[in-house]
Amino acid sequence: MSKLKPKYIFIFGLVAICIMYSLYRVYFDITYVPDIPGKVKHANKFLFVLIVYGIGTLTLRRYMVAWMMLIWHLIHIIFISSLLLIGFYDWLHGDITEQIRNVANSVFEFLISPVLYVSMGIVQFRLFKNKELI
Repeated sequence: MSKLKPKYIFIFGLVAICIMYSLYRVYFDITYVPDIPGKVKHANKFLFVLIVYGIGTLTLRRYMVAWMMLIWHLIHIIFISSLLLIGFYDWLHGDITEQIRNVANSVFEFLISPVLYVSMGIVQFRLFKNKELI
């Protein structure tokens, strides 16, 4: 069995994240549906963030240097932790402001969009041109 080149692994991860982002935006974006309970919305969003984080981790670790993977993990851990804190506060008290809700939705969009994944690939490619990527 032949080994996949890093550029194919990167493209596979990009396609998978784009599919997950599209699936969420088309079928699961129930943010503005008033009849859905908040806990279902939070669980739905948390699941998508974890899936995208897992896809990125599995595909980026094949060719990223250790310090870039550390940045990938730190960004996700910090933002997921902040989203969890906001979500738990909303579950327990249910009175977060609209501004905090908008910030949480923006952070969530950033985490599931392919922007961070592509930027990590660009940095890797620009810093380490001798390694084959794209």
